Amino acid sequence: MLGVGVIGAGEWGKNHVRVLTELPQANLVQVCDISASRCHMIERSFGVDTVEDMDSLLARDDIDAVCVCTPAATHADVARAVLEAGKHLLVEKPFALNSPACEGLMKLAQRDRLTLQVGHIFRFDPSVMALKREIDSGTFGKIYMLHCSRIGFRTPRQDCGVIFDFAVHDFDTVCLLLGATPTEISATSSSVLPQTPFEDVAFITLRFPDNILANITVSWLTPRKVREMWLVGETRSAQLDSITPLLNVFDFDYMAFLESNGYRYDSYGAFRAMRRMGNVSQPYIDQHEPLRLEIEHFLDCIRTGEKPNTPGEVGVRAVRMAEAALRSAEDRAPVPFP
Repeated sequence: MLGVGVIGAGEWGKNHVRVLTELPQANLVQVCDISASRCHMIERSFGVDTVEDMDSLLARDDIDAVCVCTPAATHADVARAVLEAGKHLLVEKPFALNSPACEGLMKLAQRDRLTLQVGHIFRFDPSVMALKREIDSGTFGKIYMLHCSRIGFRTPRQDCGVIFDFAVHDFDTVCLLLGATPTEISATSSSVLPQTPFEDVAFITLRFPDNILANITVSWLTPRKVREMWLVGETRSAQLDSITPLLNVFDFDYMAFLESNGYRYDSYGAFRAMRRMGNVSQPYIDQHEPLRLEIEHFLDCIRTGEKPNTPGEVGVRAVRMAEAALRSAEDRAPVPFP
């Protein structure tokens, strides 16, 4: 059984604590948070030992691995301390707030043969993986476009803007689904709220090989929470709602429709017919908590020595894409990638 520690017991870190207390292959030894009140909450809720000093947790010989769930601005320093202490590392996204720091952490983990996993949780979402399998099987034909909306009202962060907070999820998910890296990134952003110097809303376009476009909308200004993706292919399309979670697959062959109508539909009847073509299905998906699957995978990789499916390379690519989007928004021009 692996001894595990958690650094950061805030909004998301407490979920790591909950999952680790439920896993038989893990022994959650200690949780660290700089807030005494959060430490008391963890002790009362989960019966786990807590400490406010990170160094004392990292000095323990009975801790083999650490989950880092601290604010994004601290990821680089905390993750480095974990690796230098000889502990395996699961660090939440974003990997760090600059790509050179990510590269340094990757080299350190490789040097000391430590497992390094970045918390891109949608690679463990059963609905996303079901869509990935469908795309890879070829049933969608050529992919034309993707559109992602990740919006909702929340208190602005003080360490990063909505691109590093929200868009990195979609950066990685789109790259995963397409099995590709963009060749160009363009973005427009705006900082509206006075409480933070960072962007509150951003519209980002990713250009991929084979003329595939992906558009990402992120904001924490809207009163309604939306987590939605549309993928349009040659023979099928899909709508993925990460809140429900629900995957709708539309069996609509766009090219076949155009061919049958002489590449035009200039009547209301033809338009109505287009809307009725094809079936809509909701594939059965055996749902499991993505965070539990993510942590189980981390522990399995430590045990077997295998490379995680969200290694440092995945994390640093998302960070580089965020850097490119911010640069594009500042320069008001597309940025070649990588």
